[in-house]
Amino acid sequence: MLKRFRRDWLRAAVMVCGAGFAGVGSATAQNTVIPSVATSTAGTSSNTIPLGNFASGTYQVMYGEALMANLPRGSVITGIQLRLRNTATQAFPQSGMVIPKFDVTLAGSSRTPDTMSTTYAANMVNSVLARSGPLNVVAGAYPGGAATGTNPEAWGPVIAFTNPYVYSGGPLVMEFRTENGTLASGPSADAFVTPGMSFMSSGSSTSTSAPSTNPGDGLIVRLTYITQIAQFQTGITRLLIQDDLANIRGASANSYPLDASARTIQLIADAGEMRRLGLGSRFVGLHYRNASSAWPAGNQSFSKYDIQLSRALNTPATMSDTIATNTGPDATLVRSGPLAIAGGSFAGLGASPRPAPWTLEFPFTNPYTYTGGPLLTVVRHDGVTGLGAVVAGTLSTDPTYGTRVKARAGDTSSSLLATTTAALSYTAQLWSVDSGTVAPNTNTTVRGNATLGTPLSNTERTSQFIISGSELTYLPVGCQITGLTFRGFGNANRPTVSCAFADYQIFASSAARRPQTASVTFAENDGPDVVQVRTGGLFVTPDGLPGGAVVNPFGQTIQFERAFVYQGGDLCITIRHSGSGSEAISIDGSTNTALTRTISATTKISASGSLASGGPIVRFEYNPSVVAPAALDNTAGTIGYSVFHQSTGNVLQSVYSEAELRGLRIGSLITGMSLRTVNFGGYSDWPNANTDVVRFDVTLSKSPVAPQSMSDTFALNVGSDAILVRSGPMTIPAKAFPFLSSPTRPSEYRWFIQFTEPYVYKGGPLNVTIRNDSGAGGTFFYADAFNGPSTVAAGRWANGIGVDATVSNSVNKGALAIRFAFVPRSFCPADLNNDGVVDDGDFPLFLSGYNTLDCADGSMVQGCPADINYDRVVDDLDFVVFLAAYNELVCP
Repeated sequence: MLKRFRRDWLRAAVMVCGAGFAGVGSATAQNTVIPSVATSTAGTSSNTIPLGNFASGTYQVMYGEALMANLPRGSVITGIQLRLRNTATQAFPQSGMVIPKFDVTLAGSSRTPDTMSTTYAANMVNSVLARSGPLNVVAGAYPGGAATGTNPEAWGPVIAFTNPYVYSGGPLVMEFRTENGTLASGPSADAFVTPGMSFMSSGSSTSTSAPSTNPGDGLIVRLTYITQIAQFQTGITRLLIQDDLANIRGASANSYPLDASARTIQLIADAGEMRRLGLGSRFVGLHYRNASSAWPAGNQSFSKYDIQLSRALNTPATMSDTIATNTGPDATLVRSGPLAIAGGSFAGLGASPRPAPWTLEFPFTNPYTYTGGPLLTVVRHDGVTGLGAVVAGTLSTDPTYGTRVKARAGDTSSSLLATTTAALSYTAQLWSVDSGTVAPNTNTTVRGNATLGTPLSNTERTSQFIISGSELTYLPVGCQITGLTFRGFGNANRPTVSCAFADYQIFASSAARRPQTASVTFAENDGPDVVQVRTGGLFVTPDGLPGGAVVNPFGQTIQFERAFVYQGGDLCITIRHSGSGSEAISIDGSTNTALTRTISATTKISASGSLASGGPIVRFEYNPSVVAPAALDNTAGTIGYSVFHQSTGNVLQSVYSEAELRGLRIGSLITGMSLRTVNFGGYSDWPNANTDVVRFDVTLSKSPVAPQSMSDTFALNVGSDAILVRSGPMTIPAKAFPFLSSPTRPSEYRWFIQFTEPYVYKGGPLNVTIRNDSGAGGTFFYADAFNGPSTVAAGRWANGIGVDATVSNSVNKGALAIRFAFVPRSFCPADLNNDGVVDDGDFPLFLSGYNTLDCADGSMVQGCPADINYDRVVDDLDFVVFLAAYNELVCP
């Protein structure tokens, strides 16, 4: 009867209030001279073989690691330049010529220049034939001139590599094998005599060895290279199995995961425990939580600690004692081998009923991709060398055991068991996850029915694709999209050789057009929030997109250098690239034009293109996170607070109104936070090197006061549910806080401070209190802050009077612009006020959207949440879905 009354009341209200309805997606090319001392100083040695000015020869040079200091690890070497020795008085060659053979090989080495072998192959590790075959040289390509002492000649042309080389650190070996039967006489390539390098040569392009080595001498080269875009921090999402135990102790403890005896353990978590984890997310690490005092007393180690993850073929209720019966076909050994644990790595229990913090992570060497369903964890270890530890868990007598979770252990001390018969409490697990989502969703585990070539074509292209908001439901409004990934189409790995794009630009925006109504004019599909998220070069490694599977796995991620803040609804990604000039790579696609649609053109500067019959299957990487205050999502603040510099300590407290936290569903776990630097004042990326902070304590709570009513006494702004989410020392990695000088764009949120205990957001204003002691002080960065209306957010600040100050001593009253990382609750589209139920509180919010109608209307609520079916209007179709949820009341 109650449901019928609520339904009839809502329908009547909509009929009255809705009367008006009827009328209605930087890596930049750089260069460096090796050795750097020769940048502006002529060499005192030379050789003709590298120039191709020799009948037949082999020349190999090794540059020691110290000489490679200016080339960042991970750089992609795309070509070289040579120059004549400055004794050359004329340019070379005097007329154009073709060098019949000009092969260049690059490699690492296990040797040093001083221990270089006379056998060429013995000096090279993981060699790459960067270019091979004839080389055209135009007349005068290498400038000459009057001999001018120490002034070098100008550089010759770039000799581009068809197979670029990734420099991974250590010595660099460069080998030339050239033949030129019509050689010109005289000019030689410039070389330098200096410690740290060595060369050898022989008079045949097929030689396997040289007569001798020449330490302290070698070719001068200018390397052209592109640097890979810095990856956003991994493992941002922290998924807690049984998150109702976030801030309380579990009902049991067991020693099996960290036992002194060998163990075989299997655990199944129901799919509901994965909450809103995007299909396509990657598990990258695991934490246990201690159930006693700090452990271990001294360093301990396992000779074997293996963890395997897969989709469970059974639910907790139907779990089999036979491990293989529970194991899905996607089983992945995420870590294997020895495990060392430093003394005190597991912090002890807090004051009752608080649990121990999550302090030690077991990182994975082989991430596991989650594609839905229950999760099976299999742990096999040979026992710790000393006394084991007990970890928190859930008893087999708990009501959730056997429905939400279940665990079994072997009945003998072995890591090799195939069956587990002993009941085991479910070990508390906190997973580090790189959140991802696959669009279209149905293709997460299903191969596409089309192929596309434009996004990774070997010739220049513009490729724009629009993705329906229905396929992006795992992306919380306000989250950061940090990269995208394609998967190969076909039965072979692609590419077979490395592919380097000199220019690969990506733009992202909310889509102004739906996939079905896409325009052939690119700009007409872009939303007003369009932003360039990537620029510069792109390097695709051989076999970067695996093939041959029933459903091919996604390949290497194309990282963004700037995150795109997702505002809800359809998404538009535009890729403009120069072409790799190498191998065209076909990617998997879908012909469902209601979900994805591509517009493509044959140049990278085209204004329009042609419509394709579908679009790519793409995985988006994202950080589930929101900025508070929300007004600073994509806008820089107007004030900054200095952080990490006062040896006497700072206290920074901020309170944010509930309206600024709409992206956070009530019950979500806040697991970390990120600060960003101001975008004014001429600062730089901070810090220059890893920096240790003596103390960085963060407390979160529901604020008992609204931001405009904040007290100067810190404690009066802290709620009774306060959680010290992290405390103690902290290491800040180099360049954690990038600086962007821009009149319009804010600096980037790139590094998150992970919490050792999550905080469950319960609604209402949020209080954040930071107590910071940087020890010796020194350089600092200005954290971006909000200085607008105090009804939105406000702050208090104690500067230089101690980390335990109780009262604000500053006139600055702004709130820090903080991005909170969180794990959202289960998706419930009709719960518009994020309180976990669909009730009368959601009705006026739905009604507001219903009366506005068009999601593109400027008066529509951000993200157009009432558009439940993602058709860009809030109409009767959405009402039907809302009504069904309204009758059910409780969200799943």
